[in-house]
Amino acid sequence: ALLTMALKAHGWQPGKTFALSPAAMVRANVIGSWNKRRYRLAIRRAIDLGLLVETYRGGRRQHDPSQYQLRQGG
Repeated sequence: ALLTMALKAHGWQPGKTFALSPAAMVRANVIGSWNKRRYRLAIRRAIDLGLLVETYRGGRRQHDPSQYQLRQGG
């Protein structure tokens, strides 16, 4: 569900950088009843499966989300 949402929002453009913020996605009710923990686990799983690449680790200050890219050929 997370990857479908990311593809819908950002298009299938391997190499394009985009932010994924669990807190913002909860506030926007992007995927129904998901909480921040579930978003974080889904992002981590997509990285583990090689579907997403984290290009920047956010969290250094407020409004500093992590940045990701869809993996080429993923």
